[in-house]
Amino acid sequence: MKRLVKPSKNLTHPIFEEIRGIAEGSETPLNEVVALNARYEFVWFTASSYGCTSLLALPEATINKHVLLGQNWDFKPPFLEKSLLLQIERKDGPTVLTHVEAGCVGRTGFNSKGIGLCVNALVSSNDKFEPKVTFHVLCRGILDSESLGEAIGKTINSERSLSYNFLIASSEGVGIDIELLLGKHFNHLQPENGFLFHTNHFLKPGNYNDEFIKVIPDTLLRYQRVKKLVNHKKE
Repeated sequence: MKRLVKPSKNLTHPIFEEIRGIAEGSETPLNEVVALNARYEFVWFTASSYGCTSLLALPEATINKHVLLGQNWDFKPPFLEKSLLLQIERKDGPTVLTHVEAGCVGRTGFNSKGIGLCVNALVSSNDKFEPKVTFHVLCRGILDSESLGEAIGKTINSERSLSYNFLIASSEGVGIDIELLLGKHFNHLQPENGFLFHTNHFLKPGNYNDEFIKVIPDTLLRYQRVKKLVNHKKE
C-alpha cells in the first residue's frame, strides 16, 4: 500500500490531506485508507460482472432546457450499506456532493460550480496494476474542479494504470465523454443531437483488446437499449 501513497499525494495535496484526516479520525492506518481509495484497482483483478450505464442530455434535448446527467450503479449488494451521499464543504473550493463508499474521497457526483461526473468501468488488454493515481482520487479531483476545462485537464493529464470512462458535463450546457487508458492515453466522444451515453465497452477503436465485453457482454445490449430510448425521445 505504501507504493500507492506517493501517486495519490502528487495529484493534489488537499485530497491527500483529507485521506490522512479520514485515517486519523477513524483510527485506521493511513495505508489502509489509501487502499480503500484504490478499491477500483483491486476490484479490477476480480473481473467483476457488474456494470453501469451513463447518460447525458444537454439543454437542446430536454424539455426544461436543463442539463441532465445520471447513471445506474449495478454492483454487489453488500456495498449498499457501506455507501453514502457525502457532502464536502471547503473554504478554498466548490462544495461537492458525491455518492461513494465509506472511507473513499469521491466517485460520481457534482459540485456547486455545476460540474458533474458519471463513471463506467472499462478493461483493456493493456491494463496493468501499477502505483499511479487511483480512480477514486482522480474522481475527487474532477469534482473539485472550478470549470469543465479544468476537469478535462485533470482527466487527460493524470497518469493511470487501468482503464475507465468519465462522462463529464457542466450546467452551462456542454459535456464530453473520455475513455481513459493506461498511462495518459485516451479517446474522447462528443454529444450528438444533444445526447451522450456510455456503458462498459470502448466505443473508439485502438491498439488494445476490449476485455470487459468477455465478462459482461450485456454492455453491448445496454448501449443499444439506451440508444433506442434516446432516438425514441427525439421523434
